[in-house]
Amino acid sequence: MTVTATRATQRSRSTVELAWLEDDPPVAGYQIDRIVNNSIWIPFGTINGELASFIDSSLEALTIGDVLGYRIQDLDTLATTEFPEVTVNDPDVPFTYAPPDPEASTPRYTDLETVKRRLRIDAANTTFDDDLTEAIVACEISIEYELGQSFPSAGTNPQYGTVPYSIRSLATNAAIAVYKAADTPFGVAGSDDYFGALSVADVAAQTIRRSPLLRGLQRSFGVS
Repeated sequence: MTVTATRATQRSRSTVELAWLEDDPPVAGYQIDRIVNNSIWIPFGTINGELASFIDSSLEALTIGDVLGYRIQDLDTLATTEFPEVTVNDPDVPFTYAPPDPEASTPRYTDLETVKRRLRIDAANTTFDDDLTEAIVACEISIEYELGQSFPSAGTNPQYGTVPYSIRSLATNAAIAVYKAADTPFGVAGSDDYFGALSVADVAAQTIRRSPLLRGLQRSFGVS
């Protein structure tokens, strides 16, 4: 019995709809919990195991910009699954965003530890840390350039109160691809700004533009 394909969608200023799939609905039902701004989990109570959706209609009491987390527990197996986070906003008012930051110098959407782990580089090996950090930052700047915004959102009606998982995933995968694209180490072309025969920024921009995930994000963000 496994809950999969979890989805959390704000439907109005006051409601969030949770939806999921379950390969074998639990006889004892589900427990739904919510957390606001990473504080404490609050139980909403139990619901029938035959249900595959739940409406939280209590958002009016929350503040725009609050970040909500939800989780569901199968009461037969006690297995718990978390939903994607939701940022409280007003769908009837234009969303506000944070502008791209072309001067960024440190990773924001992924981190060195994650990239090194994916590349199977020992955490204690710091030989390529500067090179990897440069690749990460270049990819993150390219993501912002393509999407026309940075994360999390800012302003009076932010759409994203945290960095979306899809953005974190794209930044991680792109940084790894940029690092692997090197035929020679960073800097051998005579400049710290060069990655083999191409600049890190050029390789990152090409990698991001060619990513199928970016095209999906552009459609969801309304970017042509």
